[in-house]
Amino acid sequence: MTKSLKGGLSRRAFLGLGATAAVAAGAGLAGCAPATSADSGAKTSGEDASGTASGEARYAWEVAPEPITDIASTVDTDILVIGAGLAGCACAAAAAEKGGKVTVVEKTSSWNGRGGGFGAINSHYMDELGIKVLRTSINWARIYPHGDDPVPNEEGLRFYIDLFDECHRRGIKVFATILHYNIPVDLVLKYGGWKSRKT
Repeated sequence: MTKSLKGGLSRRAFLGLGATAAVAAGAGLAGCAPATSADSGAKTSGEDASGTASGEARYAWEVAPEPITDIASTVDTDILVIGAGLAGCACAAAAAEKGGKVTVVEKTSSWNGRGGGFGAINSHYMDELGIKVLRTSINWARIYPHGDDPVPNEEGLRFYIDLFDECHRRGIKVFATILHYNIPVDLVLKYGGWKSRKT
């Protein structure tokens, strides 16, 4: 065997990088763990700061917020999208194209704009800029709306087939990510989302 791997990286350096990456990943994941009652500090009326009386660890998003009492107005809508990131805007656009009355809610400290990721396919901008790669995410809920559907949603599959066919026709390579931090809401309601192996 040779002393170096392809590209001049020695085995020892490769293993060192792997060990460093493992330690960094472990430290990062430790920060994702929910707080336990021992970590939570002050307690209020028998509950720990994570919102449980039993001391069971909970994430902040699992604790129900205080009710909103100062409602200024109400809006009639078919689809409510929380979060105006690229994924939220794409969902809102798809629902609006199907004729839904869509409302998008975004909470930020200042205004922001979105749209740089839209209209790229079939756009002369891709050709002018010489862009030959498209990064996109596979939306789990588009293919399996309830997450545990027995068969995939044909319309959702057709969306990705058409997208990938168009990219292939134009000579564009697709870099697809499998998860964009989206999960069908039914899996959260039924099983608690990623906390359960059933998800």
